Amino acid sequence: EVAVIEARDADSGDFGKVTFLLDRISSLGKFQIHPETGVLNITDRLNREEHGSYMLVIEAWDNYQFGYASGESRNAFKQIAVTITDVNDEPPVLERFPDNCIVVTEFHEPEETVTLLKASDADDPSTPNGWITFSILAGNEKGLFDIKEVNHWTAKIVSSDSLKDKYGNYTLVIKADDLGTPPNSVVSNLHICVTDFNDNPPRFISPPQNVTIRIPENATLGSTVIGVEAIDADQGPNAAVRYRLKQDNTGDWRTFSIDQDTGLITLKQPLDREMQKLYRIRVEAYDHGIP
Repeated sequence: EVAVIEARDADSGDFGKVTFLLDRISSLGKFQIHPETGVLNITDRLNREEHGSYMLVIEAWDNYQFGYASGESRNAFKQIAVTITDVNDEPPVLERFPDNCIVVTEFHEPEETVTLLKASDADDPSTPNGWITFSILAGNEKGLFDIKEVNHWTAKIVSSDSLKDKYGNYTLVIKADDLGTPPNSVVSNLHICVTDFNDNPPRFISPPQNVTIRIPENATLGSTVIGVEAIDADQGPNAAVRYRLKQDNTGDWRTFSIDQDTGLITLKQPLDREMQKLYRIRVEAYDHGIP
């Protein structure tokens, strides 16, 4: 029962008997009225998200049974506004996350935004049924990320701590709950990739410092002079070390060659101690990072 409609007629007998009718166009077939009692009922399922209100046209007729066909009935019309209140029957809908990683570097500042979270809810946006809160269910065991609410439907993922040396791939399980009773929720995975920044230069470990090497002047071409090795504390391409001989003005480097991958230095040109007995070469180790 939605309401009871009342109407009075000062006449007597059938001329004072009121009959109620409901305009079906205005009710969209969702309501009916008892012709004698005026009780207004619901006849079909209502959905506020599809139709939030109805302006029902109620007709009140006297002498309807005997006088309507002959034109001896009189009537009055009344509009009744029916507003459908919201129930929390719609779950939140999260805006689709990228399939690939959201990429940030290890120098991403604390409290700096990583990405925005957005969701919608078909329930009434002016009530808690349509308001949404976000949380991280899993994947944040290191506590690197946090959620900051922007409004009832938007939040931002921020870095809660320094990401220095925290490079890696993180999958956060994001949950969106509405504030209805009981709440509805939805869960989705968000992928964040913290990449290494090329902030570490290569460092020689063999030999660890300048070294003097003695080789015979009759050494064959291609023979090994020395092997050098350097390491880089970065990750990925930033840590991939290559080697080259520094091309200085003395030209000593032309007598030798170096394998750019292994750091092995070999003899490239014949030696003649009587012509030159000391060669100074400089080895440079560089990574593949940018810069």
